[in-house]
Amino acid sequence: MDQALKLQSVYAGVTVLLAIPISASTAGAADLQSKAPDSPPVWERVPKEEVIAWPDPPSSETEAAQPPSSVEEAEAMVRNLPLTEADYPPMLRLGNGLPTAHVLPAWELEVGRQVLSPLAGGGDAFGTGNQNVATRLDLGIDGGLQLSYFSSFADDPLFSQPLSKNPNPANVWEVVGGAAKWQLLNRDNWSLAVSGSVEVFTVRSGGCGVSGSGTCSPNIFNNSGAGVSTDNVVGSLALPITWKASRTLELSFAPGVSFLPNSQGSGQGGGGTFYGNNITLGVGGVWRASQQLSLFGSALLPLGPGTNSFNNRLEFSRVPILTGGLRYALNPRILLETTLTNGFGSSPAT
Repeated sequence: MDQALKLQSVYAGVTVLLAIPISASTAGAADLQSKAPDSPPVWERVPKEEVIAWPDPPSSETEAAQPPSSVEEAEAMVRNLPLTEADYPPMLRLGNGLPTAHVLPAWELEVGRQVLSPLAGGGDAFGTGNQNVATRLDLGIDGGLQLSYFSSFADDPLFSQPLSKNPNPANVWEVVGGAAKWQLLNRDNWSLAVSGSVEVFTVRSGGCGVSGSGTCSPNIFNNSGAGVSTDNVVGSLALPITWKASRTLELSFAPGVSFLPNSQGSGQGGGGTFYGNNITLGVGGVWRASQQLSLFGSALLPLGPGTNSFNNRLEFSRVPILTGGLRYALNPRILLETTLTNGFGSSPAT
């Protein structure tokens, strides 16, 4: 969604991701040791004709690497192996608008924290105000299943004050919800998944004392002059398809639908227009410039029947949501993302 003047607000997003393996890998090693005999493991030399040559073969038998003599030594050797592409977590979404068909490995947790704010100055909150702060937790489950929890909170006045409302209406948009993604197919170079979310979308507009303000303001949905507050149950469905076109290029396509109410304020002074349901088509791609750096972009096209944007005349319309950004991995467990987008929502349905 874009709550500001359509196509004239560009938001900059910064996301910090932590990938945390919560599988029983450590316990498994301990269990392996508990089942191992008291004596050191017995190693057998591979026949010479079956030996796979090393990149730099030792010059003599005395220089040959000795096999590990314990489980601890074997694990230490594994930890010292060079990192590969498989060591880094997959991109679960290209920005907030487009899910990919990837899921996390079983029992790996990814924790993300995002701050989204206008790139240009201005607005009632000035500078980089009108922030939307979001948190997301994704957990991989056995069988290609991934479960997610997310929340987002924005409580600044509208970036562009509606011409018919004075003072600028107080504004709170809060989302709390969960999602599930199931990877139906996973082939060598393409995968298919289905994802869905159920969310509680709290919309508050106008009123007195909203977000700690001591002033009163009208709402954007009717002319009652009072505040409007509604807890909406919303949701989304998507069918993402991801194709690995080459070693460094990956493309995703995702038809979907967002279920949002088409009005707010009923019973609170009269109903007013809101977004409504939207069928969407999304397309995007990611280019892996290096093992640590990836560049990505996506476009989400709303086809209706609802809308996803309104301007300062409170006219609702459909606007493509465009996103571009980069991801940099400090290591396989800590990743940073920066994005530019004209979308303000941070959950699957918004």
